[in-house]
Amino acid sequence: MKPLARLSAADLSNLALEAPDTPMHQAVLALVEAAPLRGPDGRVLIERLREHVASRLERVPQLRQVVHRPGLFRGRPLLVDDPRFRIENHVLLETLPAPGGEAAALAFAERQMALRFDRSRPLWAIWVLDGVTRDRLGVLIKLHHAIADGPAMVNILAQVFDIEPLPPGRCTEAWSPAPPPRGGELVRDNLAQRLATLKLWIAALAHPGRTFRAGVAAVRALLEELRQADGAPRTSFNRPVGAGRRVAALHVSLDDAKAIAHGLGVKLNDVFLFVAARGLRDALRGRGENVRGVSLHMSIAVTRPAVRSATVSGNHVGTVVVPVPVGIDDAASELRSIAEATAQAKTMQEASLSMELMVLLAETGVARAFTRRQHMLNVLTTNLPGPPVPLYMAGARLESPVAMPPIAGNVTVSFAALSYEAGLCFSLVADARAWPDLAAVSAGMASGWRELQAMLSASIASEKSDVSTWGSATRLRSATAPMVSDPA
Repeated sequence: MKPLARLSAADLSNLALEAPDTPMHQAVLALVEAAPLRGPDGRVLIERLREHVASRLERVPQLRQVVHRPGLFRGRPLLVDDPRFRIENHVLLETLPAPGGEAAALAFAERQMALRFDRSRPLWAIWVLDGVTRDRLGVLIKLHHAIADGPAMVNILAQVFDIEPLPPGRCTEAWSPAPPPRGGELVRDNLAQRLATLKLWIAALAHPGRTFRAGVAAVRALLEELRQADGAPRTSFNRPVGAGRRVAALHVSLDDAKAIAHGLGVKLNDVFLFVAARGLRDALRGRGENVRGVSLHMSIAVTRPAVRSATVSGNHVGTVVVPVPVGIDDAASELRSIAEATAQAKTMQEASLSMELMVLLAETGVARAFTRRQHMLNVLTTNLPGPPVPLYMAGARLESPVAMPPIAGNVTVSFAALSYEAGLCFSLVADARAWPDLAAVSAGMASGWRELQAMLSASIASEKSDVSTWGSATRLRSATAPMVSDPA
């Protein structure tokens, strides 16, 4: 009997954390060409969009499924087909209030980020937003974290949308929901999975030395992560999150970001953390809080590449904790400190342990209480490599996507970096009450980006100067060096 595809413990922890003030979903807001999606009368062809999405759901069956809790002795919850599934409930049209514009699209996204999904339906939705600009519509894609983490969401988008404007015709068979597993099947599957787990434990005990060494290494990695996370600095923005959300974004060139990372000898993620740190520094200074000698504890989402490529949905991301300085005025010194701290964290910490810790807290029922009182983290971050080629929705090209990660507990701000085509977007989602001064963060991020550009320009100018000097010296030595006879 093939094992049932049950929700993992990590998936379930995202359901357990959810509350009215803590919606556990993520979203992407993008622009899309309007002309291919309007009829002769100018109205949005929403039915065409629904047909487009519906024809691709066979690639991601989880998008037509709901969470089913089997009950005692029947194992963990799983996803089952929704017999009442209707695409009209998930692909929606919204007309933005006048005067519209990108600000109105962001405001709509902020409202939706504050609202939980109805768990009696599949946990996703797409809104097409009319009234953004004359030639652009908005599109907001929202997906629950129990279905997918950040990298999995990017994978799902690549399955639902196309990589060419006019793909070959699709012959999609009519979908009919499969009945949920019967009680006996659930009991047998639960027993089989528990026996499989027991066999793994027995196999581990058959090699006590190897098991002991692996256990010691895991404990050391966990202790290192807890040591790094211990005593996060107290800030005004670490407070229990409320229901309201605010969003900000900075769009830059991906090639420029790569050139900065390469030219300054750091990773692309270090560039991202530097920009976020500059925004947070300016916000803290604006609030009159001390930043000198302060290193904010930032979590960095880490995914195993093999897992990312082998799965479309699900949660496979763990985190490492990086102390990121915000009080260093010299940009080069701060960037170097961030790069060193990130490299050390990835070497010394085991990302999967953080996920296992959250699972344990969720299973014991204390995850929400712990996250709202913890002093280990100040900020959440995630770096999402997006498609390097454009995506199309029913022939309309998607542009300028903005990632919107969730916030939870007492961590009121979460940053994301999402690459797409030749662009890179640094975005953040923040608690509305904790961040009335979000404009200060945005301005600080933009200023930080300009600092990086200036550093690269100075580095290039210095290299050119060094090359010019070296070339002149070489020519001088050639002119004055004695001739040497050819040994041949």
